[in-house]
Amino acid sequence: MGRKRSARGPVAEADALMRRGCTLYTEGKRREALEALTRSVETSPDTSSLAHFVRAKILLEMGRAEESLAAYEKSLELDPRDALAHRNRAGVLAGLGRHAEALEAYDRAIRVGPVTPDFYAGRAESLEALGRGEEAAEARRRAGEAQGP
Repeated sequence: MGRKRSARGPVAEADALMRRGCTLYTEGKRREALEALTRSVETSPDTSSLAHFVRAKILLEMGRAEESLAAYEKSLELDPRDALAHRNRAGVLAGLGRHAEALEAYDRAIRVGPVTPDFYAGRAESLEALGRGEEAAEARRRAGEAQGP
């Protein structure tokens, strides 16, 4: 007599794959994590911003910046109030030399908050790359203030 397959739906399956992918990532198993997370988002693309977020991190670590950017954008489509995803997306854009877009993304991350010093530091780098030195100096000052005493 054959075993019956679980009655789990695609959302439950995607969630299980997402959790597995996150666990593999924390264990340093990037390729296996990426595989599980990719299967998760293929199974149910609109379920978990976290699956797209962690997938984006792994893709960037593997040098696949354009794919990382797309994954951060999908993560933000699902959770537009995720300041860290905005900040990470900004970093990818800056790494691709797209400094004007990076600046917009840093500004969005700062608006969403909470803010850490690296939000302003990244903003300063983008401003510097755009030749806006005075504004960059102000952003560096703000980074120092965000750090606290």
